[in-house]
Amino acid sequence: MFVEPGVLWTPDCTILAIVYAPFLLGQLPPYSILWGMCLPMRPFAYNKAGKGRSFRELKICLVTKGTNMQTVVNSTRPWQDCRQYQNVTFHVVLDSTDDIKPVLPNFVNVVSVPASFQPANARYKGRALEWCRLHWKLSELDWVLHLDEETEIDKYLMKACFDFIERGTEDVGMGTIYYTSHNYWKNSFLTTAEIFRVAEDFGRFQLPVRLFKRPLLGWMHGSFILTNGAVENKVTWDTGCLAEDFWFAFHHVNKSNLAGFMQSPESSPPVSVSDLIQQRRRWYTGIMSIDSWLVKLVLAIPMMGPLAYGSLNVYTFISGWHITVSHWFFVWTLCNIAVDMHGIIVGSVLQDLHCGNFSLGALSLHIILALLWAPLVQFAHSVIFLSALIWPASKFMVIRKV
Repeated sequence: MFVEPGVLWTPDCTILAIVYAPFLLGQLPPYSILWGMCLPMRPFAYNKAGKGRSFRELKICLVTKGTNMQTVVNSTRPWQDCRQYQNVTFHVVLDSTDDIKPVLPNFVNVVSVPASFQPANARYKGRALEWCRLHWKLSELDWVLHLDEETEIDKYLMKACFDFIERGTEDVGMGTIYYTSHNYWKNSFLTTAEIFRVAEDFGRFQLPVRLFKRPLLGWMHGSFILTNGAVENKVTWDTGCLAEDFWFAFHHVNKSNLAGFMQSPESSPPVSVSDLIQQRRRWYTGIMSIDSWLVKLVLAIPMMGPLAYGSLNVYTFISGWHITVSHWFFVWTLCNIAVDMHGIIVGSVLQDLHCGNFSLGALSLHIILALLWAPLVQFAHSVIFLSALIWPASKFMVIRKV
């Protein structure tokens, strides 16, 4: 790229602006990760307010297909320390009739979804959640903390949930999830892929919730979401969408219930590239099935960005095209690169700090590895997204957990 001094605009600026602008605007809002990371984290914001709400029961709800039982056992083991709080019950929801009670602590209630339960639309995990909603007869006095198999909570996170319920005013809560519980930096590609998720947590997830008390369209976690029973009854889980969490959040926005952010848990990432591909394909298929052109564009445009950038670079290299831009356009391009790098660097550091056992040298090495792997990870996600458009995932694939 050549800089032409004293020129406000060049024909190449027009071409690059046409290429870059959609992907920048598709972040909704532009530079959302940067703005989200500028907000104070406030992990204990709710415990400073007075108690303004009472509740009858908090249900800890972990849904499993039963294929990763050791992961379920590992995740439920810390629940023992969470029993000190009153009005809390623990449930493992099994989407089958298998008996898993003998391998779980005796205080954990096993809920088996009967095969005869056939809701109008719900399938897979949504079907299990819809059964629980109806079976438990939830009301506005009940709360449910939804967990995936691998999400680990402790007594401090339980305290955060109680503060949110008793001292907050919102009806739905979630928190940034750190993917550090297993295999962290054992595979640089997979770890870098999860660093992108942490960075997006501060942009697509946290920023709109903190500013507007609403999730952006439907971006909400499928795990570690705290919902009021009245909200679940209003929205329900009766959906055939493979991304039932996104569907729930999308319709939750339409129901005008407030949302907030809490202290955050840790989870484990996919253990192989194959599992990562299956997981992302399901997400993309589910989100693209939402009946909203805006949702589709907000996902599709940024996902196609790396392919567009890569194609432009290949064409430039092959054709020998010498791109000439004005000075301010060159500086703006550098700023965009710096913003992207900032998100990766902060995401990597936050993950390492969450682990709490890395030296300064290790933190620096992880930043370098994340920056080196980032272009390949972005390109891989674009290819996976494109494959989901051409061959949508047909069922809910349960990936392996550790």
